[in-house]
Amino acid sequence: MELGLVRNAIALDVRVQNVLQKMGVETPTQIASSPRLYDEIENEILTKICRPLGILGVEFDRMLYQNYNDLIEMEL
Repeated sequence: MELGLVRNAIALDVRVQNVLQKMGVETPTQIASSPRLYDEIENEILTKICRPLGILGVEFDRMLYQNYNDLIEMEL
């Protein structure tokens, strides 16, 4: 993703899962071992979050990475 080869993808790592959980969105524990489930969740984030905002998945991923601490510390 960093090299620009993949533009519309999101790394669904613990960081992203923590931000989603903070917002009340639970991700299934088997996401790491199920490529089908991983693809479904990634596509849902791309469709429901990134596309309406007019950003690519890598841009969203980068925003989460750069603002992770602030997002986790936010009171909702």
